[in-house]
Amino acid sequence: MRKIIKVLPWLVFTVGLAMVLTVSGDSTFYVLGFCLLVIGVSFAVILQGLRRIPAEPPQVALVTFLGGRIRRVKREGWRFFFAHPYVFGYIPIGITSIPQDFTPSEVRTPDNAELKVPISITWHPNGDDPGALIAFINSGGETGVRVILQNIVSERIRQWHRSPKEGPQTWEEAIGATDKTVEAILETILAKDVTQEEMKECRRGNGRFELPSLGIVISLLNIEQVEVVGTVKEAAEKAAKEVQEKKAESIETQTFLSLVKENEKAGFSKNEARDNVQVERCKVPKTINEHRISLDPAAAEAVKALAGSPALAAIVGKLLAKKGDKQI
Repeated sequence: MRKIIKVLPWLVFTVGLAMVLTVSGDSTFYVLGFCLLVIGVSFAVILQGLRRIPAEPPQVALVTFLGGRIRRVKREGWRFFFAHPYVFGYIPIGITSIPQDFTPSEVRTPDNAELKVPISITWHPNGDDPGALIAFINSGGETGVRVILQNIVSERIRQWHRSPKEGPQTWEEAIGATDKTVEAILETILAKDVTQEEMKECRRGNGRFELPSLGIVISLLNIEQVEVVGTVKEAAEKAAKEVQEKKAESIETQTFLSLVKENEKAGFSKNEARDNVQVERCKVPKTINEHRISLDPAAAEAVKALAGSPALAAIVGKLLAKKGDKQI
């Protein structure tokens, strides 16, 4: 079907030309042939210059005249370029949002702590401004803008964190200063002050900050979790572990004392209460030792005789009473 549409104008043109060149005394024949010539040429010109700008993925067309870029933009859909590509042409430019994630290197605070600062930026070419599209092409397109943007942001991150005046002075402050960092980056890129509301919208992905020098619009700029790295990280983790261990020891001590008091209220002595809690918490093992003694028959008879003796019972009772007094 597409081939038929392309051939049809030239077919009409050929028929019209033949009718005009044919020797005939009928003027109507000449007029009809001339009309067919005009129709054929017109259709040929239209089909030659008709181009479709894709909507998926979204693109715009930067118009060219005699091969040079001019400040005209055509949106997606079917568009006409006269005598394409010899007179009018176009350069297709995608305007899809482009996410860019990177982590600047050698970021340090004045206390010489090395930081990991993950940056997320989402941007797209400014398809509404022909001048911006020209700047975008001059910057190297998507590849060039990625490199330039990363260099600008990375350098600003390093300067701001290292500065003893404007940035955080310690790595602890840097971890909690992400909002100020985003504000500093935006003000550097845009060369103007940014309000708190604009900064919040940009961190949500709803910003619209035009950067004419690169021909792009920044919709999102965010900093993820800032982390300290290297020896400082190891020291921080060790200190945090010690703090957690001290908290756990304090909680364990309070629980132990509480359980001892509960045992004392139940009628146990302080030592017995302590031993009970330690046994229950598996701090001290509770063991039962059983001893067996072998006696010859004569000794066994003597023991049986003593077992029924009132005097022996009195002695054993006194010993048990003394032991109980010592435990109390």
